[in-house]
Amino acid sequence: MPARWPPGQVGFGSAVTVGELPASSRDAQLALSLTAAGTPDDPGPSVVRADDLGALPLWSGRPC
Repeated sequence: MPARWPPGQVGFGSAVTVGELPASSRDAQLALSLTAAGTPDDPGPSVVRADDLGALPLWSGRPC
């Protein structure tokens, strides 16, 4: 994951208990990696929620 992401790009993990925070953080990082700047050169959503990814985390090897 890059050290700095462009402003306005956000990935959210799932709402979890304290013990599940590490997994939620990984889910948020995956969601962040799927964001876009929302410009003509980089179209797509600038905010991605892990709960909205469906089966995609399974394909990445990290289930939500």
